[in-house]
Amino acid sequence: MVHLKVVVLDSFHSFNQLAFNQHAFNKHAKTYHLFAHIQQQIAICLVQFLKQKHYAKVLDLGSGSGAVFNALERQNILIEDFIALDNSINMLKLHPTHSINIQKISLEHADFEEHVFCDYDLVVSSSSLQWARDLKSVLEKIAFFSKEAALAIHTDFSLHEVHEFLGTPSPLRDLKTLKSLIKNAFKNFQIELENKRFALYFNRKQDALNYLKKCGLLGGSTLSFKQKKHFFQNMAFEKLSYEVLLFSGIKRS
Repeated sequence: MVHLKVVVLDSFHSFNQLAFNQHAFNKHAKTYHLFAHIQQQIAICLVQFLKQKHYAKVLDLGSGSGAVFNALERQNILIEDFIALDNSINMLKLHPTHSINIQKISLEHADFEEHVFCDYDLVVSSSSLQWARDLKSVLEKIAFFSKEAALAIHTDFSLHEVHEFLGTPSPLRDLKTLKSLIKNAFKNFQIELENKRFALYFNRKQDALNYLKKCGLLGGSTLSFKQKKHFFQNMAFEKLSYEVLLFSGIKRS
């Protein structure tokens, strides 16, 4: 059994892993949504930042199997045109295609860094942009083409237990770097920033291992065979930690 605990803070390299992570997410797509407890909780927190109850055109970058979509449904937010974009075709196959509150749903198989942006009322992205090779460019495009943006980006604190155990650096950016990138890209926005930490607690070592494997978080690593063997034989975590920077912004008129 997996227990979820949410911890809220008071204060508001190399990315070659990107291709490997795409393969891992594709491989475990059918079971990913059953294990992605943290991603669902993050999406719910993110959607609560939204300022309106109706949007004409919404783009979800790195939509996966629909965590943001489901969170929008929970909040009864009305949308005329919703575009779910993801680099994993298998994840998109799991994305909902019908909704009472969303009139039109489009699924787009593409890399969000290569996406040709147009004007959107809202651009949202949850637990995806941390894998961007050129995050600065992606953020600048979102700021230019959106009236409102809501983003949840993982920091290098996420899964720090794994990296400390293996002696490997996190491929993710630190909190200070993320805040700086966002503030520079969204200078014409009224913004809110909040960092939140989440933790998953496990009763058994095998539960933790299964969680990591099913989420595709290890399948995409660049660990050697020896490192992987050491990891699975000796890891004894009771919890896994995550930290995200939540950003919400509305363009000034």
